[in-house]
Amino acid sequence: MKKNGFTLIELLVVIAIIGILSSTILVSLQGARGKARDARRQFDIRQVSTALELDYSDDEAYSVYTPNEWQDAKIPKDTGVYLDEIPKDPLGSSYFWLNNSGGATQCGTQNFCVYANLESGEVFAGSERGTRKLEAAPTQCPCW
Repeated sequence: MKKNGFTLIELLVVIAIIGILSSTILVSLQGARGKARDARRQFDIRQVSTALELDYSDDEAYSVYTPNEWQDAKIPKDTGVYLDEIPKDPLGSSYFWLNNSGGATQCGTQNFCVYANLESGEVFAGSERGTRKLEAAPTQCPCW
């Protein structure tokens, strides 16, 4: 009597091949997801820089924020006309802001520095000079 169907060995081989292919695809997607998050970070920093420049054009001074105020900030500081809410990093944390209320960072009402850590190990920063990639996190104004 002849039986139609697959043997147990054939089924196990097919399952193993599908497992190997799916794990390869998942590994390659992780790199694409990281690049997409980095692109979002760069877009957000450019958007914040543009909003701060528009704020500057109103008062000829940037709004002053401490790092703690920055987490829930609006641009300009009190009204949020240009950017109602500062965007958050794709992983949920706030972008970094150098205190421009004076002090050790040498930042004031005539400059700002906002930046994000990229998954590639670089830093993407925005300031009154524009936006660009940096090798390390800035510690004072101007960012570069």
